[in-house]
Amino acid sequence: ASKTLQHRCHRCSQIWRVIQRRAVGTPSNPLELPQEVFFRQSPSPTCDGFCFFSSDWADLKLPPRHRFPIDKYQLVREMLQDEKFAVLPGPLATFTEACLAHDVEYVTQIFTGMATDEMRRRVGFKEAPMTAYVLRTLASLGATVAALRHTLSSGIWSGAVSGGTHHAFADRGEGFCVFNDIAVAARLAQQEFGISSVLTIDLDVHQGNGTANIFAGDNSVYTLSIHQQKGYPFSTRYPSDFELDLPDGCNDAEYLMALQPIAK
Repeated sequence: ASKTLQHRCHRCSQIWRVIQRRAVGTPSNPLELPQEVFFRQSPSPTCDGFCFFSSDWADLKLPPRHRFPIDKYQLVREMLQDEKFAVLPGPLATFTEACLAHDVEYVTQIFTGMATDEMRRRVGFKEAPMTAYVLRTLASLGATVAALRHTLSSGIWSGAVSGGTHHAFADRGEGFCVFNDIAVAARLAQQEFGISSVLTIDLDVHQGNGTANIFAGDNSVYTLSIHQQKGYPFSTRYPSDFELDLPDGCNDAEYLMALQPIAK
């Protein structure tokens, strides 16, 4: 697994150097994205203590009444701020960071605006303008990257008010997930901070198929998912290292009981 990761990072760095040498507006950056996304590392916002990082500052520009409730991220941020928690705008993730858990060819398609209508339809955001689609994707990933760096460099807990994009695979997205921020964070913890073993605990109502697939056969990352048995994904499920299917209508007491083995 470590050799594969080193090869992926080396190849990503090679492409990153080629793209970085080219000016904004050339075919390598047709969307005229901020040049910072082609740096090796995204900036780390200054935070002295416990804080969160958000991504709703990047507007996805979905049409009204879109089936994905994108406003929930802004509402959560505002609720946290009302409770006097520090919430900082997260940075845009970089090309190199996205490549930590994704195929270079796929990352290049996203960064250059070459995602096809079918790719975007599979994700669920086909209606979003391409530039907004890419910027919000990078903001969501960047918030998680910033939270991880803050936690592992300071020893103070942090979180991202977005992300959890566990349906994204190494070479494609689906289920409102373009890049898998959980997988990128795990790889970043290993590469940048020397973390040898990572545990991902996925408590979303949907099974974490993308995360499970990315780390399949990798003993350095243990994936755990507790989810609705009959819910999404329907045809693209990949087993996590540990899975627990919960029935429809599961109440709070039953859910908390299901969490007990994790606590032990």
